[in-house]
Amino acid sequence: MNVERLEEIYDARQEIHELAIRQVWESISVVLHTFSGEGELFPVPHKGDRIKPLSSLRKKAFDRQIIDEMRVFEEIKDIIGVRLITNNLKDIWELHDRIKSLTSLDYDPDSLQDYIKEPKDSGYRSLHFVVYCRVDHRGIRYRIPCEIQIRTLFQDAWAVLSQHDIYRNATDLPIIISKLSQRLADQLAVLDNIAQDNS
Repeated sequence: MNVERLEEIYDARQEIHELAIRQVWESISVVLHTFSGEGELFPVPHKGDRIKPLSSLRKKAFDRQIIDEMRVFEEIKDIIGVRLITNNLKDIWELHDRIKSLTSLDYDPDSLQDYIKEPKDSGYRSLHFVVYCRVDHRGIRYRIPCEIQIRTLFQDAWAVLSQHDIYRNATDLPIIISKLSQRLADQLAVLDNIAQDNS
C-alpha cells in the first residue's frame, strides 16, 4: 500500500465524510425526537460522532492486509461513526429497531455486533451496526457506510475510563489490569440490570 496515496484520498474525502455524518444525523434526528416526546421512552442524553483518524485507518488497513488504497474506503465500514448513549438497556434495542426502519438509511443486517450479549474479553459492551447513507457531492452520488454504536450510560462510562489504558495498549497490558477491567465492566453491567428492573 502506498501510504502517501492513502493520505491523499483520505484528505480528498473529508468533505464527503462530513456530509455523510450530517446526513446520518438528519436521518436519525426524527427517531431521537420521538424518544424525547411525552409518553415515549427516556431521552437519549448523549450523542457524538467522529471520522476515524488517518493513523487508525492506516493501521486497520494494514491489519486487514488491504493493498489497494481505494478499497480501504470500500472495505472498512467504520471510517465515520455515530455514538448514542441511552439511559437503560431496553432503549438500546428500541433505538436500534427505529433506526433500522428508516427509509433514508440502508441498514446492513450482516453488520450487527451485539457486544452486550457477548462482551469483548476486555469487558467492552455496546451494540454496533452499519447503515449506509447516500451523499451527493460535486455531481457524484456516494454510498457511505457509517457505524452506529448504542450503549448505556454505564457502558459508556466504562469505555471512556478504560479506552486509553486498555483499548490503546491492549497488546502489552498487565494481566491484573485486564482482570480488574473485566470486573469493573461486570459490576457496571449489574447496575445496568438494576436500572432496567426499575424502569
